[in-house]
Amino acid sequence: MLAAPAWAVRCARSGTATVPRPSSSAVSSWSICAQFRSRSGQPRSRQNGWPAQCGALRSCLGRRVTRYSEVFPPWHGSAVAARLPDARHRPRSRQPRPAKTMIPRTTATRRLAAFLTLSAALAACGGADASDSAVAQASPIRTASVTSSGAPYGVQACSKASAWGTSTARSAWVYPANNRLAYKTLNAHGDTIMDYASAGYMGGGVALPAPSATVTVKPLGNGRDDTQNIQNAIDQVSGLPVGSNGLRGVVLLARGTFSVQDTLTISASGVVLRGSGSGTNGTVVNNTSPLQNGTSPAVPTPGTPTGQTLLQVGGSGGRYALSTTVNVTDSYVPAGALTLTLDSTSGFHVGDAVLIQRPVTQAWVNFMRMADLGTGKNWISVGSTLNTPRRIAAIAGSRITLDAPVSDSMDATYLNPPGTRVSLYTLGGQIQQVGIEHLRLVGVPRTSYTNNNMLAMDNTADAWVSDVVGDNFTSGLILGSKASRVTVTQVALTHENNGADVPCKGAKFAEISVGGTQVLVDRSSSTGAAASFYYATAARVPGPNVLLNFKGTPDTVCGSSSIQPHQRWATGLLIDGATLAANPVSPHAYSIDLTNRGTAGTGQGWAIGWGVVWNSVGAFNVQAPPGSMNWLIGSTGAVMPQTTEAAGDVDSLNVPVAPKSLYLAQLCQRSGPGALTRIGY
Repeated sequence: MLAAPAWAVRCARSGTATVPRPSSSAVSSWSICAQFRSRSGQPRSRQNGWPAQCGALRSCLGRRVTRYSEVFPPWHGSAVAARLPDARHRPRSRQPRPAKTMIPRTTATRRLAAFLTLSAALAACGGADASDSAVAQASPIRTASVTSSGAPYGVQACSKASAWGTSTARSAWVYPANNRLAYKTLNAHGDTIMDYASAGYMGGGVALPAPSATVTVKPLGNGRDDTQNIQNAIDQVSGLPVGSNGLRGVVLLARGTFSVQDTLTISASGVVLRGSGSGTNGTVVNNTSPLQNGTSPAVPTPGTPTGQTLLQVGGSGGRYALSTTVNVTDSYVPAGALTLTLDSTSGFHVGDAVLIQRPVTQAWVNFMRMADLGTGKNWISVGSTLNTPRRIAAIAGSRITLDAPVSDSMDATYLNPPGTRVSLYTLGGQIQQVGIEHLRLVGVPRTSYTNNNMLAMDNTADAWVSDVVGDNFTSGLILGSKASRVTVTQVALTHENNGADVPCKGAKFAEISVGGTQVLVDRSSSTGAAASFYYATAARVPGPNVLLNFKGTPDTVCGSSSIQPHQRWATGLLIDGATLAANPVSPHAYSIDLTNRGTAGTGQGWAIGWGVVWNSVGAFNVQAPPGSMNWLIGSTGAVMPQTTEAAGDVDSLNVPVAPKSLYLAQLCQRSGPGALTRIGY
């Protein structure tokens, strides 16, 4: 376990009253935090989080804290955990020789050492398990397997958690070895199943906040419109100052039935809209807008709300503003990589937000066999880019380590020129720390001309939707391309009479549509949906995105609901522990599809690459794109034979494997069993 400074040990023991709680002067004026200041001597911006982290560490003097991943963004621990000595607080004669590392002694190294000192201090403050162990590693390309071998928790610790299960079967692609999860590579380039642990609120494994109510709103009753009262309360809380926890306050809707005729909008950071329970005797919000019933069918586009939306969350703007731009010089970056080599790291700092821009070239489109789909059919426009937002976790010479892996490979053979680029960026108007929880939201039964959405979220980071029932909405949750690090947990979407007036053909609506990255949908369900996608991805969606322990039951009229990456190259989707009931109309229909959709729509083409279906139940259609792979592992059900495309990899069919949940096992290995407890496992 990492050695903690003496003052931190005293702090950790102070709860017993046998050691006096030290004063802030015991921390040597927080010289550790000073190491995170910029070259000019000024603290780095609050956006990068250093002041908040130092403040969190200071708070240890007054209380015990939980594991350091709750106060440090997870991108630190996942990428740079290492066993380095704490030179400030250990006699030189007793220091072990540091683990040999390829990282040069640069400013990045000093920051790394400072982070480790802080990590050790926080571990002493009550959160670290006795099994903590980490070794510094570096390689030209950091893949998921390297990340896992450098993680602080082994299989032995995590096998006791809910992630593991009881199966003795193992996958050939992810399996325990030397007390770690090991990953088989697909090819000599090192492509592998990625580490999904960074999906979710605050990068995964962090408990959702539970602040006290600030403003309470009661229903007017008798069917009167409550829209303005609720919106006024949201606006009131939106005007409050942001607290040290990133929150402004909570709008609490009392028990009872509210009527809402217009869209409720949250456009400021730190606002929580909370009901008094999602049951029928809790907070019920009836969507009574006349816009729900149109005069003609609407054609849905995954990731984009159409028609009337009950709840709208997101900041204004939402355009990337790029500054310093450099080139990626690696000839090949494998899927699952954490590290990129750049032609310059000048102007880049740990904690900076960067946008990875993978170009869409004619050579790549040709390689994917998507160049000629026919008149009016266009897969992805040449000259556009596939964008992946990340933060820098470490810098070592010309290499940067990211806070989360990349979900797609980058082969210079097909991407140069112009090649992949990395830019510093800001995202105008993006809001953070927003929650929707404990509500029952009610639409109207779907008809041919009904189009009403429960919740649309975009240009939002570190947000959550928890314990929500959505009844009779055409679309449940629509998460746009600028939604990131979002947790959707225990959301139940229900429907009644959906098939009575709905054609069982044509464009489908999506119960859950994801266009952003690092989105976790956990323990959610859909019941009675007619001709819908339970879960769909939009176009050009980067992972990691996770659908965990989802349950789907179709209606009895159309019965054609499915989980389906829908169009134009999403990557890095994990479908983990999904259970889909059989189609009552067409028993042999396939309910989980990772495929080339070819000329469907306007040329949706290859919808998904580097996708994984893990220990799920359903019927499967899994294909392998050129230069990529989709996996079906430990899952139970029929598999469609392939005649026009290469088959995806099918491993341990009808025999579930351990770990029971890939996401939970990866999260546990990164952040410990406590991370699973914090998200409700």
